[in-house]
Amino acid sequence: MTALVALILTFGGISGAHFNPAVTVADASQRGLAWRDVLPYVIGQVVGAFAGVALAHVMFGRWAVMKTYVFACVHNAGRSQMAAAWLRKLANPDKAQAVSAGTEPGTQVHPVVLEAMKEAGVDLSMAKPQKLTNELARGASMLITMGCSEACPVVPGLRREDWPLEDPKGKPMERVREIRDEVRGRIEDLILREQLA
Repeated sequence: MTALVALILTFGGISGAHFNPAVTVADASQRGLAWRDVLPYVIGQVVGAFAGVALAHVMFGRWAVMKTYVFACVHNAGRSQMAAAWLRKLANPDKAQAVSAGTEPGTQVHPVVLEAMKEAGVDLSMAKPQKLTNELARGASMLITMGCSEACPVVPGLRREDWPLEDPKGKPMERVREIRDEVRGRIEDLILREQLA
């Protein structure tokens, strides 16, 4: 508020304090400004507002292009769920978002995966396997498949990596923890490579 008062006092004599279309319309309604001048003022105010926001983002390092990473396996009940969850937890949410899907999605995330992730402070209880569709992959920055060999999905034109990870289904908890930690390590590497911190 103090900054706005300072701006009005500094530039009021030059601009009439027309920082806002409401001020301009009010001034015109009181015959302080000709109605023919209202539209150019409003256009200048809107352009100035967008330029100011863009400049603030650049100045404070917040101008980032959001990237979408699709993590896919066959059943979307283990590895891809872990990977998406780790990216959501570790990456800057202004720079990256994660989607998890499968070519033949199961009915639920494997209970052993839920337990292992919960131990690591990540709640996957609300996660639901979903089918990988072209619509889901459209606009993504990268498709990361989870060691599903020939069953791995292919989306033409989309940058792709394959992470050869063992399926945690049916594995003892000790092994699932190892897979969980390997997935986390790969996500940490992805964040560094893609500058998503």
